Amino acid sequence: MVLFRRRKTKAEGLQGHALATALDDVGFWQDVTGERDRLRDLVAAGGHPLEAMGNRGWVVDGEDLAEGLVEQLLREIAPAMARRGIPVQVGTIEGPHELGSKGYTIEVNGKLIDLYRYAPGGGMVPATADPWTDCTLLPLASLNEALESAGSEERIVVFGAGGNDGIAYVLPLPTVSILRSVAQGPHEIPIVA
Repeated sequence: MVLFRRRKTKAEGLQGHALATALDDVGFWQDVTGERDRLRDLVAAGGHPLEAMGNRGWVVDGEDLAEGLVEQLLREIAPAMARRGIPVQVGTIEGPHELGSKGYTIEVNGKLIDLYRYAPGGGMVPATADPWTDCTLLPLASLNEALESAGSEERIVVFGAGGNDGIAYVLPLPTVSILRSVAQGPHEIPIVA
């Protein structure tokens, strides 16, 4: 999966060295031990800021999440949250494929999140406009609320939310506006869940 290709940014505003410096100043590479200089130089030379960040993030395939994999995703993210002092306790209350299921509900740190309900009389069809995006953003928003409550300046940011090739990262909030300024397509627009 390649979401970000190496190329010069053509967005108005920051480019090259100025973009690399702006991202560095707000802590964009704070979690990349031993890689910071190489990645900063890559962006300074015109590379996309996220092209080498895959090892820092999590795949968020909206279809897979809507099919019942939200708990698995949150368990994968839990160690990163724990490093920030936020425990993640997650469980599936009602799975989408359980016998007699009326929808999909999870519990995150004691809070119920109703991801979707099935349409009455409509079989197993979600009664929501976009269950893929809901199953991507709603659980991650719960984790972002915990980050905010803890006073963290970081949030889980999603690229390609609701699609098959989305990816999520924990990033410092100031990077969001910088990354939006260089986005060259819908998959490059960061969304704070």
